Amino acid sequence: KSETTSAMPIEASKTGWSQNFKMRPSLTNNRGQCGLALDGKMKHQDTNFATSTLAKDYRKKNTMAIIVQYSIRVKVITGFGGRDTEMDIPFILIHEPKKIDPSNIPEDINIENFSRIKLKLGEELASSDP
Repeated sequence: KSETTSAMPIEASKTGWSQNFKMRPSLTNNRGQCGLALDGKMKHQDTNFATSTLAKDYRKKNTMAIIVQYSIRVKVITGFGGRDTEMDIPFILIHEPKKIDPSNIPEDINIENFSRIKLKLGEELASSDP
């Protein structure tokens, strides 16, 4: 939650007003909050809010996923004689991709075919039965 009264009041003839807010969520302040989708582990410091779900139509019945959407609630108090206005503005949260240092990538990459291992283990178990 953030409130500001900077650059207030806004004159009636003024156009193109904008205000930028930089918010950085803190895990320590939000640890007990319900309904937060996080990327990372709760016990580590590198936890971020989960990125928004980008899907064409997530309302299909056969879709099983956690849909992450964000919005900012803005309340404008117009003052004497006017109506206060409150609205939800949706936005998409996307994190920058992590930069990978090519010197840290190992040259030998071991890829195991787990289906073959599972098949071999199944054959060994079947042959060991009396």
